[in-house]
This record gives sequence, C-alpha cells and structure tokens, in this order.
Amino acid sequence: MTSLMDAMVDPDILYSGVHFKRRQEDWMADRLSQLPDEILAFVLSFLSIRDAVRTRALSCRWRHLSPSLSALQFTSLSLFGRKDARNRTIKLDYQSKFVRAVDQFLKLYRGRNINTLEVHFALGNTFACHIDNWIKFVAEMKIERIDMDFDFMLLRKGDQRYEFPCYLLPAGDASYLKHLRLGSCLLMLSSSSACQLGSLSTLELCDVKVSPSGLNTIFSSCVNLISLKLLRSTLPTTLHINGQLPSLKTLVIESFDPMELGLSSMTLENFVFKGDADFSCCNVPFLKKVLLFSSGLWIFGKLALNIPQVQDLCLLINDQVS
Repeated sequence: MTSLMDAMVDPDILYSGVHFKRRQEDWMADRLSQLPDEILAFVLSFLSIRDAVRTRALSCRWRHLSPSLSALQFTSLSLFGRKDARNRTIKLDYQSKFVRAVDQFLKLYRGRNINTLEVHFALGNTFACHIDNWIKFVAEMKIERIDMDFDFMLLRKGDQRYEFPCYLLPAGDASYLKHLRLGSCLLMLSSSSACQLGSLSTLELCDVKVSPSGLNTIFSSCVNLISLKLLRSTLPTTLHINGQLPSLKTLVIESFDPMELGLSSMTLENFVFKGDADFSCCNVPFLKKVLLFSSGLWIFGKLALNIPQVQDLCLLINDQVS
C-alpha cells in the first residue's frame, strides 16, 4: 500500500491519486447532469430564488434550467437573504441590483404552470420600463395572481410612484388574471381599462393613488369581483356602492379622511371598515359579519335600523382612529 510519505516523495503517485479523485467527482457531476430536466427543475424548486440562480451558474447544463415553482417571489429576503430596514431609504445601487436580478431570472426562466408573481420592494417610476416588462411576463405566462408592493415610504426623496400599466394586461377572454394586489403605486384607469379587469375575483389596493373615475371603472367592470379591499388609498369624500358589483361578498375599507359611505349590495356577506364616516346601509339581506373601527359614536344610532340581520358584529371605538 502506498504510504503518504511515498506520495510526498514520488510526484507521479500524488498526481495519479488526485487525478483519480477528480475523475470520481467528474463522474458524479456528470451522473447528476444526465438526469432529466424535470427532475433537476424539481431539485431547484427546494432552493430559494437566490440559491437557484447561483446553482444555474455551475455549468452550461444547469444554466437554462428553471425551478419548478408555482409562485415567483421577489423580495429583499428571497434575493439578498435579508430584510430591509423599515426606517432607512433604499439606495439607488441597491434598487438597481434588485431589478437586474429579477430581469435576469425572468429572462432565463423556462418553467411552466406559474400562478403567482410577487414583487415586494421599494421601487419608483425610475424603473418603470423594467417593471413594465415584468407585467408583460405575466401576460405571456398566463399568471393568475399578481402581488406588487413598491413600499413608497422607503423611496428616495423626489422619486415618483410607479404607475401600474393596466393596458399591458390581457383583455377579455384572453385574461387569466384572477387576483390583483397593488401597494404604493398609481392606478390610472379609464373606460378602456374595463376589459383588463373583468376577470378579477379579488382586488386589493393598499396606499394606492386612484382617481374617482378609476373607482367608477372598477365598479362598472369588475362583474366577477368577490372581494374588494381599499386600504389607506385615495378615496372620494363620498362613496356609494349601490349594486355595481353583482358578485361582491367581502368589502374592506380603511380611510384616513372622514367620508360619507353608502352601501347597498344584495350579495355582500362580510364588511370591515376603519375610519370616520357618515354611514348608511340598505338592501344588504345577506350581510352577516361586520367589523367596525371608528372614532365616533354615530354607529350606535344606525346599526340596529340598517343591518338588523347581522349575526357577528364587532365594534372598536376610539377617540382617534389612525
């Protein structure tokens, strides 16, 4: 048996041992690379997006493989392995690094059967052309759920909100989009946007700037909408929902400013409201669950008359609701 000392003295012995070890490693690597794409993609699906991207750099064989994922989640944690500090402005180079990573991943992605695209990162209108391309990817992949929150509070001073391009979404029967959640952006809708929204089952707008005409477009076009959430978004001082949403079952509204709210819906079952409002309610025969956060006592005089059929009622009264 060759001793370690012999190997140190005789370089040929040392070389042959190293060469044998390398051939062993190469053989193992080749065996793994010979597996079908479907199996390799399944292996990648157990990794984070960051590690999956790194793994594809191992060889040409892995370069064009994509993890078999039902949801693509792009966040600071999934791409960089850390959460962003809530009290610190995001720097431009960090934003650029995030955008490049998403661009690269989507460009090389070859997977199928994606139902969700999630992007949670502080991005403004500076990167509009990149985000627009991500929306085009949604259209091409027939994705059912979009969840995008651009965290406006962490943007640099002077950066503008991103304007979500509804016109890039598929329209009519070509649309697969069922669920849309937007945060910290602009949503400028017109009557021509109606055909892009008609397929939605759920819509959530959080800290979104939307015009009164945009809300009217939502009310008139989202005939399949089951759940509507308007959270800390721009709302008119007077808002009446009078049966425009024929499938609506859940309505959640959170408003910073006092408003007049009128509600009439033959299908509504759940209603949540946080804020200060002059509230009127009629023709809601199926409304069973109500949760109200209010700064006033106005609700006590009207609830018994307006919604006597409610089964679950929760009232949280405070001197000031924020």
